[in-house]
Amino acid sequence: MPEFETARGRRPTLSGAAARKPEPEYVEAAVADLGVEDALYVGDSEKDVVAAQRAGIDAAYLRRDHVADVTLSAEPTFEVPDLERLVERATATERRV
Repeated sequence: MPEFETARGRRPTLSGAAARKPEPEYVEAAVADLGVEDALYVGDSEKDVVAAQRAGIDAAYLRRDHVADVTLSAEPTFEVPDLERLVERATATERRV
């Protein structure tokens, strides 16, 4: 898998504080930085899933132990129990393309 090419975080300002998940501002900016149309946002909260949906990209939900019993009202593209399974799934998808 390629290295991370961009990273985004909130600016330490009032406007930065207002632009938090599930607002898609930082997700959209990262996608624009990469110059891609298709992307996968990986997260372990409903806010992550909603931010990805609002940005128009796929969402992978990490259903780790601390969120095992959480019921989501937003539907992720898919769920995985850990990052190892995420890599397996992404690698299998790359082979099919």
